[in-house]
Amino acid sequence: MHFSYHTLGLDIEARFPCPGLAPASGPAFGRPVVVETGAVPEVMADPVCRRPLTWIDRSGAVLHRIPGLARFLMVRGRIVAAVEGDTDPARLPGFLCDLPLPLQACQWGLVPLDAGCVAMAEGAVLLAGPPAVGRTTLALALVALGARLMADRCCVVDGTDRVHPLVLPAAPTLSVWPEAAPSPGLGRPSALGPGGRAALGCAGVYEPRPLPVRAVVSLRPAVRPMDPQRRQGARAFETVMSLARAAELTRTLLGEPSRLAAMTALAAAARVLVVPYGPSLGTPEAQAGALITLLRGEGVF
Repeated sequence: MHFSYHTLGLDIEARFPCPGLAPASGPAFGRPVVVETGAVPEVMADPVCRRPLTWIDRSGAVLHRIPGLARFLMVRGRIVAAVEGDTDPARLPGFLCDLPLPLQACQWGLVPLDAGCVAMAEGAVLLAGPPAVGRTTLALALVALGARLMADRCCVVDGTDRVHPLVLPAAPTLSVWPEAAPSPGLGRPSALGPGGRAALGCAGVYEPRPLPVRAVVSLRPAVRPMDPQRRQGARAFETVMSLARAAELTRTLLGEPSRLAAMTALAAAARVLVVPYGPSLGTPEAQAGALITLLRGEGVF
């Protein structure tokens, strides 16, 4: 049995169910990827790039290992997954969006970013920042105010159109701690994934269409009120480049010049804002409202 999904600009045909990914609907992206289980080596014999958990060989194939849990072997158009030890095979889908699918998108020439994303007024707003800054909480608050979810921890950009680069949605789920309180209309989180976090289904507020990037919001942890800063020129490019997912790995893959051009286009096309964010600055709902006001003032929508 095959299961079809549209995620990160990929047309995924999986040999096992992948709860949390967006079921295929609408026209195909033209980037087919088969996801299946099979034999995966523990190491590569002659890698050109080696990291503690990830290897790339001369052909561009990528081997990624999650010790004691799973291994993934990736070439463009195909991901082979294998569990390690007594890991429940049902956990494999929870690891796909961590690195395998973003790297697969990269192998197809897209640009994976460490950023969440919401849709507002027919445009996409990227939400970035350091771990645990509160991107997911802010995304939920924005959704409560009328935004639609496009991605949580990772999204990809298609920079083919240098004037209007597009964000391609990731999945209709948010990654939250299992003890998180249920959100109105979304229910309780379930299905443990990487890092002990859980998936919170958001299908009812998901935006599946690719949308042009209007703004990049980089959240800065803050304990006192601070004025947001607009980044332009080289500083905007630096902010955007800091979002490149697994940058030290993707530089080794083919197509790096096109990805650099896409990031340049993104920095030029979007409002790039550094915004203070933190519990001491008010509730997430209040800060989400302030962000919407800021984006309107900046002419984003």
